[in-house]
Formats: sequence, C-alpha cells, structure tokens
Amino acid sequence: MSAHDIRAPHAGPPPGAPDPSGPPPTSAPPQPSASAPAPRGRGRASTEDTASRKRRQRADRHRAIIAAARELAETEGWEAVTTRRLAQRIEYSQPVLYSHFAGKEAILGAVAVEGFREMRDHLRAARLTAPSPGLVPDAVAGAYLDFAMANPALFEAMFTLPNGLAFGTPESPGELVEAFGEMVTAFGPLAADEDVETFVELAVSALHGQTVLGMAGRLRPRVREQRLAMLMRVLKHGDETTAAPVRADPRWSEGGRVTSIARPDAVPPRRDGSGERSG
Repeated sequence: MSAHDIRAPHAGPPPGAPDPSGPPPTSAPPQPSASAPAPRGRGRASTEDTASRKRRQRADRHRAIIAAARELAETEGWEAVTTRRLAQRIEYSQPVLYSHFAGKEAILGAVAVEGFREMRDHLRAARLTAPSPGLVPDAVAGAYLDFAMANPALFEAMFTLPNGLAFGTPESPGELVEAFGEMVTAFGPLAADEDVETFVELAVSALHGQTVLGMAGRLRPRVREQRLAMLMRVLKHGDETTAAPVRADPRWSEGGRVTSIARPDAVPPRRDGSGERSG
C-alpha cells in the first residue's frame, strides 16, 4: 500500500451545514411582513361591518332619545324635556344628542310620528274587532278617546305642541296619513253626498274637542259615553237632525255680532208674553 492510498477519513459536513451528497435543501415559505396588505376583499368586509355597526348604534341611540323624551314628558310634563335632561338620561353628551335632533321641536316631531303609528294600530284594531259593520264608527270613535286619555303627553305632542309636522299636505308623514286613513275608513261611509275627507275632518274635530276638553277637566267625566253616543247619532243621522235651517235670531245679537244661534222651533217667546214665536 502506497502513501497515495492513505487518505484522511471523511469527516462529513460541519454541524448544521447541508450535506452535499443529500438532496438539495428546501427553502421555508416566506412569512408575510407586518406591513403586507390584507388579502383582497377582507378589508372591504371589515369596513362594511364597522359601518353597519355604527348605523345600528345610531339607530339605537335615536330610539333611546325618543323613549327618554316620552318617559320624561309623561312623568313631569313637556316643559321638563330639555336637551340637558335628555342627555343625562341617555348618558350621552348634548352634542351627540344634537347630532340626531336639531332641537326640542324636532324631538317632538319624532315623538308625534311614533304616536301616529301607535294610534293607527289602535284605531285599526278597533275597526277590525267591531261587533258589526254598523258599529265600526262607534268603535273607532271610542278608541280615539281611549288612546288620548291613556297617552296624554303623547297626544299633546301629536296635536297641541309645535312639532314641525305638515298636516294635510303631500309632505305629511306616512304614519299621520295612515292614522287619518283609519278615520276615513270608519267615518267615510257616513258622509253620504258630502265630501268624504271634509266630513271626516268634521267628525275628528268633534272627537278632538271632546278629548281636549275632557283632558283639561272641562267636561263632566261621568257622561262621556252619553256625549259620544249623541255625537255618533248626529254623525249617522245628520240629515234628519239638521233638516230645519239654523239661523241667528236678531234679538240674540249685539251690534251685528251674533252671540247665539237657534233652530226656528227653539226661538224663545217674545217679551210681551204672547208666546208668539218669530217667523
């Protein structure tokens, strides 16, 4: 054996080094950097979720303001409803409240719209559950009075206080129009040859007068049902009860200003005691 046959033993690659006789090493997959953009579509979905959540939160806050206004008005009256008190109740700042409503009138308008929605449902339920078609006007009239008496603060926001709502115009809120529509459905058949909407306005005015005077304590509560029944008889049989002309008696006027009116058969006798009535 020659010296050329003597070779140093194969020590192999150093620790950690790739073995040149083995397969080539595989490289690890690249790791995305922290600044790498998100996959297409994921960022858009996240933005939409955030916007949707904000809309829900705003709607919830909007409803909370309306509910707080109603509760405060029902317990302390509308004069107690201020932006400061409402902000305290809903635990938000006044600027947040103003981002929903420009002021108290706008809040009253929102409460009124909610009230007309509830009134519509109440009147509709009364109409649909009336004992017979002929008693639909009576049922709806009673439901109108009941609704007002049960919700005095709400009724005040709907009909008495300035709320910025348009009545009887194309700009009227749908809830208001639908509530009046229930009255038209109930009282319209009684209009005969009269203009239906005008007749219904007259009927509602009579109901409203009873309601407001009753809420103010200006009418006798014990005869409420009697008053309502009399009104319904007039509305249902108007042609019979108003057949005789109504005129002003000159003896009941002062300086041309009429102070009272009477049917011909109700004019009192002359002062001379003859019992003769004026023609």
